[in-house]
Amino acid sequence: MSYDRPRTRNLVLLVLFAASARVAICQPREPTLLYARIPDSKGWEMQISTHGLGSGVTTPISEPLWGSWASDWSAGGRRIVYGGTLGLTVVDWRGADPGRFAEGVMTEIFACDWSPDGRNILFSGSAGGRSEILVVHVATGKTDRLAGLPGGSNGDPEWSPDARQIVFIGELDVYTVDVDGRNAVRLTETREEETSPTWPPHGEEIAYVFEYREIRAMRPDGQKQRLIVRADGPLDQIWSVSWTADPSLLVYAETRPNGGRIVSIRGDGSDRRVLLEEDRVRYSSARLLLPGLAVDAGGKVATMLGRLKSE
Repeated sequence: MSYDRPRTRNLVLLVLFAASARVAICQPREPTLLYARIPDSKGWEMQISTHGLGSGVTTPISEPLWGSWASDWSAGGRRIVYGGTLGLTVVDWRGADPGRFAEGVMTEIFACDWSPDGRNILFSGSAGGRSEILVVHVATGKTDRLAGLPGGSNGDPEWSPDARQIVFIGELDVYTVDVDGRNAVRLTETREEETSPTWPPHGEEIAYVFEYREIRAMRPDGQKQRLIVRADGPLDQIWSVSWTADPSLLVYAETRPNGGRIVSIRGDGSDRRVLLEEDRVRYSSARLLLPGLAVDAGGKVATMLGRLKSE
């Protein structure tokens, strides 16, 4: 019996080590891009993938799909949601254990955004010839349309940091509205198309894409609008922008004549860096996960991004 105790103790230690190893890899451990990739040879078939900025490892999350324009991380990066013609699909961060929501509700899903508490997912897409915004409750799978929105076509929704409001595009302009559909406020009023509004963690500014050529920012009341960056070439287009957990850092997806790239930039327009670039490929959306809240300007993220190509 005296010989069994060390073996038992070692077995317990081995089990505990294995359990801790599983916990340690239940989410990315390096800054990681999540994006929709569209090879020119595939027409409009899109594939959701991740790309580790430290390791350089690219991982396909979905099969090539029609209508899979957008994706998002859950808080902390343990899970991923992406859209397609089959509805919303939720997987773990490596693309396993799929579950589906909102099946058959829309023919295409153009945008999706996970709430800060992980309980709900906003999404928008084509339904009956127009764009609508819906919310799915993750625990129950129940889907509700967001009522009371202005205009006949609404899309590109994103939660505010406190999940009390939503920023979205209504008839090509930027709006905010309370989560119950009340108190809609029109923030922009132009003849040009605006897309992809995004809220930073501190909630002090909203960034958005203007006419597929510029990224602009403004206060949540629509005041003090300013330019962050403009597409370089006359044929370059900016398809989406999103703020990261670092309130000073954004990423955007840009299409160029010979391919696409995903770029990071500071909110003041400085320190623009190419995170990912491919020929004959377009990117329709991009999100950057910063695990462990490694967001301080002089720390881990700055060191990681410093290895990438600066423009």
